[in-house]
Amino acid sequence: MNGTNKPLFLQNKKLNETYYNTPNPYVNAPSRNVNLLELSRYAKKHKKKLIDLTADEVAMFAI
Repeated sequence: MNGTNKPLFLQNKKLNETYYNTPNPYVNAPSRNVNLLELSRYAKKHKKKLIDLTADEVAMFAI
């Protein structure tokens, strides 16, 4: 992902203007409300990249 492509699950969503900002590792990051560990395991198991997951697949890991 080069910073201008949206993941498949965000294609039809309007993103906040801060979406493309580089995160500051010295400041607490906002919660993404997704279990990223389990989401990445699911993607690996199904031989997909995170960017290729659908909104329904991502929603399965909402916390």
